[in-house]
Amino acid sequence: MQKIPTQEFPKPKPKPHSAVYLETSVLVARATAGKTTQLAPTHDLWDFMEAGCCRFVASEVVEKEANRGYEKTKNLFDATFSPRDILPLTSDAIALANQYIAHGVLTANHFDDACQVAICTLAGIRWLVSWNFHYVKPERSAKFNRVNHLHGLPFVYIVQPHEYLIQSRRSL
Repeated sequence: MQKIPTQEFPKPKPKPHSAVYLETSVLVARATAGKTTQLAPTHDLWDFMEAGCCRFVASEVVEKEANRGYEKTKNLFDATFSPRDILPLTSDAIALANQYIAHGVLTANHFDDACQVAICTLAGIRWLVSWNFHYVKPERSAKFNRVNHLHGLPFVYIVQPHEYLIQSRRSL
């Protein structure tokens, strides 16, 4: 087994528990009325945010994906996120994404996905909400978090909208 060099990443500053990172698939589901099974949980998530129970954040990666997708998705992105809610793709996030790939969490074909988890992790955001099934598998989430642990970084909960809502409502 090849030894993968470790890298020191900056420790994230704590963010409020209410910050939720939205991955692109959630925006697509909301903007385009997605799959029938995704409609109600996605709308419930927006209701939760509009009630002041959480704050949505995204990244430049999500912005790029939204801008090259459906016009409705681009418009929803612009309406949902202020500039302060769009996290940058930093060199540290790229390096951490490469660590995820080196450890076999994702393949290089899913580099943007790895970047989104890295951005979320380094921003200190505990929740990444997604309908993308490359992410939302307990074993995949555990692999991301093993790499995070190796670097002294916090765990990230990678969940579907309804799973986030269940967990968040328990803590209210």
